[in-house]
Amino acid sequence: MKILERKRLIFMDAKFTKLKNEKVEFLSVAFVTDSDSKLYLELEQPHMANGTGEREENIEVVETDLNGGSFLSKEQARDAILEFIDENYAKYEKPMLITNMSSYCWLALCHLFEKMEIPFHKIPLDFSTMLYMHSIDPDTSKEQLAWHYQIKLEGDRNHALYNATLLKRLYEKVILGW
Repeated sequence: MKILERKRLIFMDAKFTKLKNEKVEFLSVAFVTDSDSKLYLELEQPHMANGTGEREENIEVVETDLNGGSFLSKEQARDAILEFIDENYAKYEKPMLITNMSSYCWLALCHLFEKMEIPFHKIPLDFSTMLYMHSIDPDTSKEQLAWHYQIKLEGDRNHALYNATLLKRLYEKVILGW
């Protein structure tokens, strides 16, 4: 049995075009490092790329844009993520990814990076499983957990960056006991 050395962590939340196992794509994605650096991206959506301006079926349009009106192509998003990982983890092994929906996040990352190597450890960690292992019902809302553990965050609760930051704070309080 191999004893795991503590790896660097990165927390992720995302909004998706649809939650189905085929071709899961990001609308927006946010990362928060274990040292609190943050990255938030909004990606071009199919209705934008086709030039019609009309919404395609099952596409939720993200109205909040923190990129100053700039939606990124897949290539630009990949480059931004790679640069962010390089800036924050260059001298370490690939960081362990912690998400609340690891299977969908991983599928979307695989779709985004296509045949390129994904810059995260090959096994994403699921926060809901961590809660279960700490005898906490994984269906408990993250807002309820934040209230219980006296975590206060400002911002839009439906925003990926808010949720990635909340995930990190919950991990620190619930899992690590800080």
